[in-house]
Amino acid sequence: FGEIEQIIEKNPSNPAYLVLMGDLYLEDNQSEKAWDYYERAKKIDSSFPALILSRINYYEKQNRKSEAQEELVTAIAGSSMEVETKVQFLTRYLGILQQEKQNMAQANPLFESLFRQYPNYSRLRMIYGNVLMMQNDQKEALKQFRDYITAQPDDPSGYEQIIRITLADEDMETLKSITEEGIKNIPHEPQFYFYLGAAHYQQENYEEALSVFKEGLEHAVIENPLLESDFHGQIGDLNFFLGRKEEAFESYEKALQLNPQNLPVLNNYSYYLSLDKRDLDKAEMMSGITIKAEPMNPTYLDTYGWILFEQGSYIMAKIYLEKAVEYSGENPSAEVLEHYGDLLIKTGEEEKAVQQWIRAKELGGDTEALERKINILTNPTR
Repeated sequence: FGEIEQIIEKNPSNPAYLVLMGDLYLEDNQSEKAWDYYERAKKIDSSFPALILSRINYYEKQNRKSEAQEELVTAIAGSSMEVETKVQFLTRYLGILQQEKQNMAQANPLFESLFRQYPNYSRLRMIYGNVLMMQNDQKEALKQFRDYITAQPDDPSGYEQIIRITLADEDMETLKSITEEGIKNIPHEPQFYFYLGAAHYQQENYEEALSVFKEGLEHAVIENPLLESDFHGQIGDLNFFLGRKEEAFESYEKALQLNPQNLPVLNNYSYYLSLDKRDLDKAEMMSGITIKAEPMNPTYLDTYGWILFEQGSYIMAKIYLEKAVEYSGENPSAEVLEHYGDLLIKTGEEEKAVQQWIRAKELGGDTEALERKINILTNPTR
């Protein structure tokens, strides 16, 4: 303490040493002496960043949260310090609001104040957008992220936040628009191709989706083998829907080379093999990995049960198809119910089978095929 006092005497107009002395007293639990030094420093330079931070620490140590917040608000809104320092204080303030479970909207006027002070500091737009997301104000958050993209078109983070919002809203047109813009400005970012392809896929634009996923593999820098595996998996699914089975299976093989635990690929590949009644042992092995990883997933259970059905293991198939129906809860798929009905025929439970097929038909299953099955059992003379 003595050495610093001597420095203060030699540098009476430098607030840094006064703040340092106050901090030492604060650490030594001598709060009154600490405050005296902070007050002396404040008379020299009330906007000195280290002083503001120390005063905040002082209030927080005494559990005077509201006064700590007031100190931060005053510093952010009124002082003439550098914008980066203000952003640090703003982040601290937001942390207090979260910790105290207070309304995050209290910070909104501070952002508006900072926008007026620093209209070209685009990083504030990203921070404010995230804070608005915490307030469930997606509309205003979207505006902030768009403003950020306008200022920083080469930064993927703004696009990524807009993608999050559009995915939650299932707004495929906006998703296509923002990912196309992302590809134009940052063509090496793989996620833009992936989500653009997914949007076309969702809208059943299969050829367009396939083209986008292939373009992503060609032009994007994909350093994550799991993501690259997902690209090949999507290409496999699309090729299958377009009737190109062999190309689909080749893509699935590539996907599994990159990620042998890619569960959606393992499921789809094994299921499509079972539809062709080919390589059923391989299909069972792949499907088995999925139900081991997610034993309550009705889609994976249905696939495994159906493969066992195609292998003629009806007793075992029944176990898994019943689980698929059970774990589907109140929303079973038409496909699961149809498979279960087909299995019940093999176990001699015809009346129950018809009930499953009727439910499948009501849920939008293959009406023609289901009606044919139902009629064969209910009108055997036809």
